[in-house]
Amino acid sequence: MSGKKFRFRLDRVLDLRLATEREEAARFAVANRLANEAEERASESRRRAGEALAQLVEHSNDPASRIVAESLAAALDRRAALRAAAATEARDLADRAREQWIERRQDARALERLKESALAEHRAELERREEKDRDDRAAARFGREV
Repeated sequence: MSGKKFRFRLDRVLDLRLATEREEAARFAVANRLANEAEERASESRRRAGEALAQLVEHSNDPASRIVAESLAAALDRRAALRAAAATEARDLADRAREQWIERRQDARALERLKESALAEHRAELERREEKDRDDRAAARFGREV
């Protein structure tokens, strides 16, 4: 096919949207990794608190040591609760980052579909022109032969 070269007039906008989408994807990846790590820390803290409580209760025979054990267990529970809250907040941030990434991805995809449509239209127009040129040449040849 010969003819005018295809140029998508929104190519720069598409490039910008794709770059923005990649940046948001990277932000989401980092936020998701941090949320996973925070969730692991919270889970480990809960597990350790449970183990410590079991050991403290098991080895606390007199009332004074039982009070100390309960106080330590309460402190471990508070620490586990703080880590759980931090994990929840980190997951919320990751979810918001994911939503931003999805929005940017949809923006980029919309422009990509628009470009594909414009390219298909351009190709169809070139095909119509070539067909018209072939018809004109055939008609001219037929006119000379008659």
